[in-house]
Amino acid sequence: MIILNDKPGQLCNRLWAFSFFIAFALKHRVGIYIPNFREYESYFENLAAVPDVHFRIVRKPQIIDTLTYQCYRLATKLLRIISSFFSVKFFGIYLDSHHWTHESWAFSLLKKRANIVYLGSWFHPKDVAALLEYKDALIKLFEPKNIYKKKVETLFGDLRLRHDVIIGIHIRRRDYADFHGGAYLFDDAVYLRYMKAFKDGYGEKRICYFLSSDEPVDGSSFKEYEAVSLEAPTMIEDIYALSKCDYILGPPSTFSMWASFVGNVPMRIVRYGNEKLSLDQFSPILYQNVFKNGERFHHIDENAGTALHEKSLLG
Repeated sequence: MIILNDKPGQLCNRLWAFSFFIAFALKHRVGIYIPNFREYESYFENLAAVPDVHFRIVRKPQIIDTLTYQCYRLATKLLRIISSFFSVKFFGIYLDSHHWTHESWAFSLLKKRANIVYLGSWFHPKDVAALLEYKDALIKLFEPKNIYKKKVETLFGDLRLRHDVIIGIHIRRRDYADFHGGAYLFDDAVYLRYMKAFKDGYGEKRICYFLSSDEPVDGSSFKEYEAVSLEAPTMIEDIYALSKCDYILGPPSTFSMWASFVGNVPMRIVRYGNEKLSLDQFSPILYQNVFKNGERFHHIDENAGTALHEKSLLG
């Protein structure tokens, strides 16, 4: 049994971090328990559909589930205390009593069904081959509920009748004021510049822009273009909508990367506010930070080399 004990950021950080190990568990037929996804479970249709993938130990009734979850947390704390004095590996239990978000173990340990292995999903090396092999299963597992899909499909059904191309523009503002020193906090003028580049590049084709933002969109800023957004969208609705676009453009984000991944949508990451744009720069996401055309994304302040969360097993 693999237990993913970390909680790396918001929804799409967790989708990426957890998906690698879900795929690994499916590939090697071991159980996996993911306790730290509870606030997002209501978005998804099929989380209980895969026998060896557990987001809850007991699903119903609610009071039993809550008690079971609290017992799991207490047992984990006790195990950590005990393991600081005595090794519990003798019993097939692997956990680090101090660096629990950075726990990293040999893949051979994860494959053994009899073991209970706690690990931190964000920093642990990833089995990329497993993710690619089980991509369709992951997309099915994290399929949005129909109530969210219907809202998006109604909008896009209408847009497709009136437009040839739909461009997804991902606008990220709130937490990006501080993220990497505000390097990716772009104002409306930057997005308008790229929207104009799209229009110029497509000539006479009817273009529509879908705006996905973590704050209300000021429609007056984009009135010169055919631009739409969902009314009071949930995160999963905006992700699903971006996955239905023909192209995605925006600052670096696991949010838009996940949309590109599940929808196979060509994507272009904006690193600076004054880049030149061309359609041949777009490519679908193969897996986090890596595009199908072979390009890898690195933050503008990273040194040469591979980011910790990109470490992977390629075979």
